[in-house]
Amino acid sequence: MKVLRPLKGRTFGIGVMLLAFSAFCTAEIRQLTYSGHAYDTRNDNLVFVERYAEYYNRANQLVRSSVKYYSNADSLLAEKQLDYQAHPYAPAFRYSNIKTGYIESLRWIGDKEILLTHYEPGKTEKQKRLTLNDDPNEPYVADAGFDSYIRANLSTLSRGEALTFRFLNPSRLDWFRFQATLLDKREAYLLVEVVPKNRLLRLLVAPIFLSYATGNPVHGQQRLMQYSGLTNMSLDNQEYIKANILYRYENTPQQLVNMF
Repeated sequence: MKVLRPLKGRTFGIGVMLLAFSAFCTAEIRQLTYSGHAYDTRNDNLVFVERYAEYYNRANQLVRSSVKYYSNADSLLAEKQLDYQAHPYAPAFRYSNIKTGYIESLRWIGDKEILLTHYEPGKTEKQKRLTLNDDPNEPYVADAGFDSYIRANLSTLSRGEALTFRFLNPSRLDWFRFQATLLDKREAYLLVEVVPKNRLLRLLVAPIFLSYATGNPVHGQQRLMQYSGLTNMSLDNQEYIKANILYRYENTPQQLVNMF
C-alpha cells in the first residue's frame, strides 16, 4: 500500500485538523420529520398535507429544511427548501408552487443584504435588494424562521410580554412589523396570536393563531402543534387558502387541543 506523505512544514497539518474539526462541529447529525394536515376553515375539508424534513448540527442548531406540499389525493402541489446558516430566523429559501407556477425566494448576498424575488406565470420576475440592520428587539424573520423565533422566545411570551419582529415578504418585496402576544396559557399548551403591529393593517390582515405544546419537547424544543390562519398555499394563483393545520411529529406523544 502506498503511503501518502504530508507536505513539508506544520501549517498544512494544523490546517487539515482545523478543517476536520469545523466539519465535525457543523455536520448534520439529526433529522426531524413531521407533517401538517391543513383543513379549510370554511368547511373543515382536508386541502393539503405538508411533509417536513429538518436537519440539525451537533449543537442542535437547525441548518436546513425542506417541505413538500401534497393534495389530499397525494399529488405534489408545491415544494420549498430553506437554509438557516446565514440567519437563524431569516433563512434563505425558495418556494415553488407546482400547481400554479408561482415562485418566490429570499437569498443572502452579504452579511446585511438580501435579494427578494417573486415570479408569476406570464409576467416578468420581480426582485428587490434590501439592506437589513438587525435589531435584537425587532429581529428580521422570514418564512418558517418566524416559527423558530417564536419558539426561541416562548418563555418571554409566557410571562405576558409581547414580541415584535420584522417579517420579510418576497411577494411584496418588503418587510412588515408584526406582534406576537399570549392569548391563553394552559398546562398542556400556550396559545399565541400574531397580528400586524400597525393598527390600520390589522383591519386588512386577519390574525394568526398558534398553539405550542408545553410538555414532551422534540429535539429539546417545544414545538408548534396547531396553526390557524392564512397559508402560503394557493390552488388557482388567486386566493391563498385559510386553514387550520394540525402538526404530528414522528415517535412523539401528541398533545392536541381543541383551539378552533
